[in-house]
Amino acid sequence: MPKFYYVARNRSGVKETGAEEGLNQDDAVTKIQSKGLIVVNIIPENIEESSAQYGNLVKIKFKPKHRRITGEDLMLFCRQLSTLIGAGVTILSSLNIIAKQVSSKKLYDVLMDLTKNMEAGLSFHESMAVHPKVFSDFWINLVESGEASGNLAVVLNRLAVYLEKSAQFKSKVISALVYPAILT
Repeated sequence: MPKFYYVARNRSGVKETGAEEGLNQDDAVTKIQSKGLIVVNIIPENIEESSAQYGNLVKIKFKPKHRRITGEDLMLFCRQLSTLIGAGVTILSSLNIIAKQVSSKKLYDVLMDLTKNMEAGLSFHESMAVHPKVFSDFWINLVESGEASGNLAVVLNRLAVYLEKSAQFKSKVISALVYPAILT
């Protein structure tokens, strides 16, 4: 059975490293999560074999647009991250996957910085706190509680729903304010 080396955090947020055997990476992640750990990163024991296995895949170069980060960008990011983490993908891998898909250059830069900070040993919520203009204290505290409870995917999904309803409410308020101006 292949061996995988991992970096994870326990419910207290303490970084733990180790090795786990599994049929594949998903199996190893499931075993690690069953120990009550949140997987941050996982790599196969023989990285050369793994890169040889996936080396022939076409790599798509991506150039995001230079535009500000919108509420819709954050809602989409939150929903995608929730889905990926819920499916057992590590946080670092999820951030990299999402970064390749975002249309905002600024959000791309923030996601790459989150990845870099997490690789340096910060937890996810600590990495988010480095960007107070993007992530409010509300976000950071919710993510911290999700990390501590082991329910990060659920918390992120609820945050996405909150952002969606907030955007709908904002739209209704703007419509209500603009309508009387049109009549006069």
